[in-house]
This record gives sequence, structure tokens and C-alpha cells, in this order.
Amino acid sequence: EFFKGVCQIFNLQFVNMKDYEHGKYIFVPNHVSEFDGVLFGILIPHMLVVAKSDWGSNPRLNGFVERFFSIVGIVRKDNLSGMNALKKCISHLNESPDSGITIFVQQTIADIDMTMPEDIASGAYLIAQKTDAQIIPVYCEQVSTEHPTRIIFGDPIICTDKNEFGEAWLKSELALRNSITSPA
Repeated sequence: EFFKGVCQIFNLQFVNMKDYEHGKYIFVPNHVSEFDGVLFGILIPHMLVVAKSDWGSNPRLNGFVERFFSIVGIVRKDNLSGMNALKKCISHLNESPDSGITIFVQQTIADIDMTMPEDIASGAYLIAQKTDAQIIPVYCEQVSTEHPTRIIFGDPIICTDKNEFGEAWLKSELALRNSITSPA
């Protein structure tokens, strides 16, 4: 019901969204707003969202969202925090055969045109290696109540080395964005 309400309010249009309720998935969308975490948290059942630490430690926010999805907080550029988040993500996916995680690999709200492959965190690649989860690129337009907000799902990212992940992700995101034929 909450998902349907959010879809109506923001006129969300999902493009190429498959049945992600069965299997293990790592969603790696671009990061355009503070609302992204909520949007991707309610995408499928059994979702874990990797979010900045102030989301993970906010009792009022957690009191609301814990009815819909889980959050693991991370401190950007902190190796210990990153390792703890990786472990929680791996555990989440390995404990439930039908689950997902969302990781904002840009690590902050960022313009995709200003993002370089070396800016992209490779944690999703490492988690996929430990869980056999598919990495799904997702391009999300800026959420708006006035115009349709399109969310485009891509084919799984296939790469054989964590050092290739940033380039593969950025290439996928740009292709998804370029697949939009007219502005929202």
C-alpha cells in the first residue's frame, strides 16, 4: 500500500523492471536526492539499503522505515564502517534467497556527468562475489510531483575484476539515461 502511494504521488514509471522478488539482487542506482533511499527501500520485499550513517542512526526515521525495509549506516571513506556494511550486506543476501540490497555507489548525491569511474565504490562487486547476487544498474530521474519520474532498470553488470566495476557502472548508467527519448 505504501509503495502504491509513493508511486502515485511521484508518478513513478518503471522501465524494464523485472520480477525481482525471487533471487538475490544488488541495485546500484545513481543518487539524485535524499528520497532515493526510501524509494529503493520499498522496491522489493526484504530490502536492505546502505545509507549514510545519520540515516542509520536516526531513531525517528528508523521507526518509520523499519516497517518496510532495513538500513545499514555507513561513514563515507571509513574502512571499518565499510567493512561492517559489507558483512551485513553479505549476511542479508545469504540468509534470504529472495532479497535485495541497494547501494548508492557514487557514495553521495552527485551529478552523473561529474562522476568518474574512480569515484565509484566497488563494494557491490565484492558482495556479488560472495553471494552470487546479480548487480542491477538503475537510472533514476530527479523525483518530481509535477512530472513523471522514470526509473530505468538495466541488464546485470558483468565484470571480472573490482577495478573494472566503476567503468562498467558508469557506462551502464549513461546508456540507461540516454535511452530516455524525451524529458520528463
